[in-house]
Amino acid sequence: MRDQLDDAAWESFRDVVHGWDEGRDVVIPCPACSRRVQPTAWKWADDYFVFGHLGFTFWNWPPFRPGFVEEFARRLDGHRTVLIDGKL
Repeated sequence: MRDQLDDAAWESFRDVVHGWDEGRDVVIPCPACSRRVQPTAWKWADDYFVFGHLGFTFWNWPPFRPGFVEEFARRLDGHRTVLIDGKL
């Protein structure tokens, strides 16, 4: 049952996510307000998905000091910055 619910929730986003990944200009109406929104402007609880064009990988680093991500974002002229950590 849960897999069916997950598939139903994912269905409306599948084409947009795959289209964005393939470099196509894709948008989807917001389910709350019907405004057409590009994937890079979507807001997710806990940043479950993140769309962007720049990424950094830090292998074998200790945990970042407090404020590191904020300083990193400041140096990127305030662009939205999300830290995804853990093993991939």
